[in-house]
Amino acid sequence: MSRDRVAEGLRFMRFLYAKSEEGLEITQNRLMFKGIDRYERAMRKAEDDYFRYLEDLARARKIVLRLPLASGRGRKLVDGLLIHNPRSFLLKEWARRDSTNPSLRQGYSFILSNFGAERYSLGVDPEKSINLRGLADILNAQEAAKRADQGWPAGRRWYDGNCPFFNFRIVVSPQDGTILTHQEVVDDLLSFGRAV
Repeated sequence: MSRDRVAEGLRFMRFLYAKSEEGLEITQNRLMFKGIDRYERAMRKAEDDYFRYLEDLARARKIVLRLPLASGRGRKLVDGLLIHNPRSFLLKEWARRDSTNPSLRQGYSFILSNFGAERYSLGVDPEKSINLRGLADILNAQEAAKRADQGWPAGRRWYDGNCPFFNFRIVVSPQDGTILTHQEVVDDLLSFGRAV
């Protein structure tokens, strides 16, 4: 069954490629996909998700940060979102493409999302040539100090995205959670990002 789906997907991709070669704008020509049930369902799901993004955006905290350039020289001013329990599954995509709501009109290049009180994911848009190098070190130092002060054993560390695939573009809380409060995480972020 999975081979059949792959074959169907490849046929669909070839079809799209052929239509784009004919000069058709394939993402805006919905009639071309009429009758393809899976595509129509996917389109409806994406459209519904956009409204969930707008709901997430309405309750998100919007910030502006100066984040390090990936080249290691200087910083770049970017818009960011802090969102608790996002409902949009395409949040990053909608936020990065949003040219209306961010103050700089260049999309939200940074997103902090947290799930519950202990799990955090922080990330930047790979297209913006920025990263979060050094932020995990700050969070790890504060985590270790707070654990020591409260007599807690050392926990796992915040992941800093130190691998060629991520290149310091993400920071993720420890698997077993963090004991830092939301405000402590945000304060460290704002200090790191020299918030405007």
